[in-house]
Amino acid sequence: MSRALKGLLDGGIPVMEYGEQIAARYGNADAPMQVEWVIPDNEIHRASQILLAHGLPISKTDPWPHFGVWEKKPFRHELSSELGICIYLIPMRIVKLGLEDTIEVFSWCSDELKIRSPIPGRYMMSLIRLLRLMKLDSSSRHRPEKDLKDFVSFAIFGKRDKGIIPAIQYSEYERGAREMRKKIIADIVVDGWDFGQVDAAELELVRNVIWDPLAVRRLFDVSQKVVDL
Repeated sequence: MSRALKGLLDGGIPVMEYGEQIAARYGNADAPMQVEWVIPDNEIHRASQILLAHGLPISKTDPWPHFGVWEKKPFRHELSSELGICIYLIPMRIVKLGLEDTIEVFSWCSDELKIRSPIPGRYMMSLIRLLRLMKLDSSSRHRPEKDLKDFVSFAIFGKRDKGIIPAIQYSEYERGAREMRKKIIADIVVDGWDFGQVDAAELELVRNVIWDPLAVRRLFDVSQKVVDL
């Protein structure tokens, strides 16, 4: 993976980490099962050619229909055919982010190579906006929903979300304390993070997602035209 990344960087191609790599950066101890790199649209074909030149062939496996656009749109290069691990080259237009929304950091896979990583608030907002453009029954929602939940768990709360624990297991005091803590954290995030150009309604969605993990599944804007990513 380091050799492939170095090839892209040596070719002058900006590379943005995405998805599982961002969760790993913020504390997810599970090794990423796939490598997702976001590439400027006008460089995506050249990036693919560089990976081919480094001995990473285009994957011949059928895309998983369960993941919709995330399997169909990117170029998929085999990193390990035995383990089924691929490098996904994702066109930047799909993720609703630009290079101006990133900072330069050392790569997750190497402390000698630098990669672009989304500014936390802008990454979170891009996932919210992306999900609002997708129908609630779209298979393309699965990955961004997971990415958003993982981001909230690790980047904001610093731990894995172990699911919704039945409220009956908590006393009234414990439930109140948990809700108050979530609201305090949500206020800190909304007031202190850089989300880029946003409006009050979008900031309220940030609060909702922090308060209630199930809110991620309900993100959809009926007033927006559903787009083909």
